[in-house]
Amino acid sequence: PGFKKYLWIDADAWVNDWTAIELYFKGSDNQTLSISSSADRAYGRVLRADWIFRNIAFIRSQNYKHAKSSGFSNQISRDVALMPHLNIGVFCLENDAPHWAVWQKNLRLALKKGRIFGSEQVAMNISVYSDNMKVEILPAYCNWYALDKLKYDQINKTFVENYLPNHKIGIIHLAGKHNDKYRLSSNNLIEVITLDNQIIKTSIRFIK
Repeated sequence: PGFKKYLWIDADAWVNDWTAIELYFKGSDNQTLSISSSADRAYGRVLRADWIFRNIAFIRSQNYKHAKSSGFSNQISRDVALMPHLNIGVFCLENDAPHWAVWQKNLRLALKKGRIFGSEQVAMNISVYSDNMKVEILPAYCNWYALDKLKYDQINKTFVENYLPNHKIGIIHLAGKHNDKYRLSSNNLIEVITLDNQIIKTSIRFIK
């Protein structure tokens, strides 16, 4: 207690480039939530469509699914449905930002349904998109979890974005069941394409 800003990083994430940390701190100035989204040009599909008939489909999104399953109203669920899903695995807030109280309010509502998984995250998304809390959405390289959608720079010995300008990945997040094998064992290596189009195997975990 007593610090000006608080930066949260999930235990399954590690810092590859410190400039990402500086962006989180800068983005949280003036009582603003600094956070990244789970959408990027390299990630591919961000919504799911269940096609019913010709041009008719049910559009499904992570925000909508979690908002509805957590008991939020149809209006709130629709407010957040098509917005970029904010990932609270890494975020930064000032100690006196109004987001804390609004987030707590929405989290209490989410937990009443007894669905704990994803409750903190949907509560934060609703705080931003429905309660209009100030937000600075950082690039996906500040919280990168698509391990099959990156490249490796052999000259600088670092992971970079899949597409030009191949920006250095700031924080690598080993979240999700699809990343269990990398998170649970340092012996599992990842196949990655280098900037000069070679395929190498290397560890995706933090190496001292």
